[in-house]
Amino acid sequence: MNKILEELKKEASKCINCGFCDSVCPTFSASGYKGFISARGRVNLANSLIKEIKNSSNFSLNISEAYYSCLGCYACFEVCPAGVNAGKVSELGRKLIIKYRKDQKKYLAELLVKIILKYKDPLGLSKKCAEWSQGIEIDEKSNIIFYTGHMYQLMGYSKKLEKFMLDNKLIFNLSLKFLNYFPFLNKFSSYFYDKEIEERMNNILKKIFNLLKTCNINLNYLKEKEPYPGTLLLDFGYEEEFEKYSNYVTKLFHENNVETIVTIDPHTLELFKFHYPKYAKDFNFNVVYYLDLLNVSNIKKFDKRVTYHEPCHFVRRLNYNLHLKILKEITEVIMPLHKGRNTLCCGGPDAMLYPEISENIACNRFNELERTGADYIITSCPVCFTNLYKSNKVFDLAEIFEYQ
Repeated sequence: MNKILEELKKEASKCINCGFCDSVCPTFSASGYKGFISARGRVNLANSLIKEIKNSSNFSLNISEAYYSCLGCYACFEVCPAGVNAGKVSELGRKLIIKYRKDQKKYLAELLVKIILKYKDPLGLSKKCAEWSQGIEIDEKSNIIFYTGHMYQLMGYSKKLEKFMLDNKLIFNLSLKFLNYFPFLNKFSSYFYDKEIEERMNNILKKIFNLLKTCNINLNYLKEKEPYPGTLLLDFGYEEEFEKYSNYVTKLFHENNVETIVTIDPHTLELFKFHYPKYAKDFNFNVVYYLDLLNVSNIKKFDKRVTYHEPCHFVRRLNYNLHLKILKEITEVIMPLHKGRNTLCCGGPDAMLYPEISENIACNRFNELERTGADYIITSCPVCFTNLYKSNKVFDLAEIFEYQ
């Protein structure tokens, strides 16, 4: 506990309790202004937690809802004059729960972790996740792999499960307790999918793959052998499990002679760039984002006005903004009030554990994007796309790209 506690103290003790962070924390207003579901509330809870552990070598405070509801958008860090990141405080808090307070674990998080470790996918649908690739030309000898991480494919299922959770809370919670003992029953999740979202996501994957092929890049794809990257393991605080899993994925890549990994979403890009090198032995691959490989100068002009929702992971965690640069070169862009490093989160990371909060945040952001008067709402993250998909005006960036 000492290592996590020291990190927690280093981060939380800087707080001067000014409250600036609460003014930008998406979960604060979306939860009905619950004090402990806010950036400042999470930091104050951490300081109380540190005192309790110092006095009794353990803690009785219930910290689960406060830290699991955090989106990890890091908006708080952008406005904090003392340099406190409540998102990191929440990440450390979740690690404490997993290591020392099993009674505060989330049933759904625990279930998803078990399924990931057993089936190498959060819903055990690796074979289903590869179906989009039917008919595409794959170079099985290439050491450059097109890596989906299952992110786009899983969105159709997460959207349907989220709706089921909202409409059937009691049934869903009872089911979770049962499924934790029999995780193989996750196969029933294959019946909970949004066909429209699934088809849209599969078409986006084909579009990105074919755009890269047009640039004369020979791509391999591992199909049903492709593992989920393990994002949720780390997000939920299961650090030891993530370390083992990341080493499994790394070994699989080496066995398939992988040298370059082409990623297509911000969550996977961040995971491979910054976290895998810390946890996985011999993770020495070249990790790139697909946009950096495209012939940008050959992309056709787009004759519609667009607004762009900047994903938190791109603009704040990765400091990456090539999407917007390209959009401004090919079309008229009308940015929303909250933009750049002050972008608003889509609420997606809360969709499974706190669907009501997630939906409130998504509606708030969608309405702000709508108010720009743009013809299209563009984003570049499958999580953002799915959570903001409130009308047929929402598009993934790749969908509007055509080469001249």
